[in-house]
Amino acid sequence: MSQCEYIKEDGDQCGAYAVGRGRFCISHSNDPKIMDIKAKAVRNRGKSVIDGLASWEERPLETVQDVQELLSDALNAAMLGKISNGRANAISSLGNTLIKAIELNQLAEEMKDLQRIVKEMSR
Repeated sequence: MSQCEYIKEDGDQCGAYAVGRGRFCISHSNDPKIMDIKAKAVRNRGKSVIDGLASWEERPLETVQDVQELLSDALNAAMLGKISNGRANAISSLGNTLIKAIELNQLAEEMKDLQRIVKEMSR
């Protein structure tokens, strides 16, 4: 993911992410499709243009990879204006918490296995 290449009047580079594989963010893009998405978002006062999550099917979130795929989908949906930034932030926060919980559970299982091995070796 690249940073928007737009240079502001004060000489600083825009801090937003470029949309898709483009060079500019949603605010600075001259792509007609992106401009249309921005116009719709402005008309909706920043609320979600399309509730992209409504069409997402329920999916298992049992592995770190499962959660990473969800986060990737949410990020892309937010960049395209399909979900609100607030919803994307909530998904990101919850997804990262879930990743930590999955990793802790994996570590606990590994610890149990190691304890079992040590116990068997000490016999």
